[in-house]
Amino acid sequence: MAAKNHIEDNEERLKQERAKTKQRVAGRSKKKKKKNLIWVLRC
Repeated sequence: MAAKNHIEDNEERLKQERAKTKQRVAGRSKKKKKKNLIWVLRC
């Protein structure tokens, strides 16, 4: 049970980090945005 909660916490943190990243790259070109998204997915 504790492990499941830990995984859910990690997923929530990832969602928040992705949202922050989207806001940060919102003003940049699509090419750079796509590159950043690939980098985020790789991590």
